[in-house]
Amino acid sequence: MASTRLRSLSHHPDDYAKSFSAYMAVSDKFDSYATWGDNVFGKAVTSKITVMLGEQEELRILGIGSGSGELDVKMLTKLLLRFPLINNRVVEPAGFMIAKYKALVESKAHELQGVRCDWRQQTMQQYAKEAGDSTKFHFIHACQSCTTWKIWKAR
Repeated sequence: MASTRLRSLSHHPDDYAKSFSAYMAVSDKFDSYATWGDNVFGKAVTSKITVMLGEQEELRILGIGSGSGELDVKMLTKLLLRFPLINNRVVEPAGFMIAKYKALVESKAHELQGVRCDWRQQTMQQYAKEAGDSTKFHFIHACQSCTTWKIWKAR
C-alpha cells in the first residue's frame, strides 16, 4: 500500500489558518486565552512595561502571527489605559486573517482610538529578512504563534 504524503500547512498560510480556525471552534483552550487577556495581561503584564514616553510618542508593539486579532485587541485596549498612542505592527502570513483583524479593529474603532496599525502580510522569517528598518519595539508578542506551536508539537 503506497503512503500519501500530506503537504505541510506551514507553507500554505491560508490553508493553515482555516485549519486553525476549525480547531479553535471546537477547542475550549481559547476560553482561557480570553480570560488571560482580560485579567492577567491587564493587571500583571501592563504594569511591567516600564517605558517613559513623551506626550506625542507612541508605544511600539510588534505582533507575530496575530491571526484574526482577538487577543491582540484585548491587549491593546488594556495598554491604551496606560499609553494613549500605540503603533501596532502586525506580521501575519494569512491574508484572510489580516482581513478579519482589520474588520475587528474597524468594529472596535471607538475602543481603539490612539492605535495605529501597520499590517505586514509576511511570515516571521520574511519579516526578519526583508524588514529593512531598524524599528525598536517596547513590546513584542507571539501569543497566537505560541499557541499554534503547542498544537503542532502535540501531534
